Amino acid sequence: MSKLVELRDYSRQFRAAATQLNTLADARQWMEGKVPAAEAAKWASLGFYYNEAAPHIAAGIDADTYKAGEDISTEVAGGPELRAMDSIDRMVTGGLIVDPARVRMVQDPHDPYHTIVTILD
Repeated sequence: MSKLVELRDYSRQFRAAATQLNTLADARQWMEGKVPAAEAAKWASLGFYYNEAAPHIAAGIDADTYKAGEDISTEVAGGPELRAMDSIDRMVTGGLIVDPARVRMVQDPHDPYHTIVTILD
């Protein structure tokens, strides 16, 4: 079977089942990763691109198991809002999110299309 025919068949199955991230390019990445279309569609429906799910897949975790773990984590945290607040707190503590009041943005004098961003301490 030619790669083009294989992609056509794979993408039809994948795109019919995936609820998001279901472009032809996405289907091609999953197919090239040798993930069955039904499993790839589950990962894509959870919001994962192939390269994001690949480490989980390599570790033997399927999409259903991942989702079950996420559901348990949300329940343990006290619901989706409290889990989101906890995630934001961890990102702020880790320096991934910065208070906008601490950010200074200046236009680069040498490049009008570039902005210099610094964090005030």
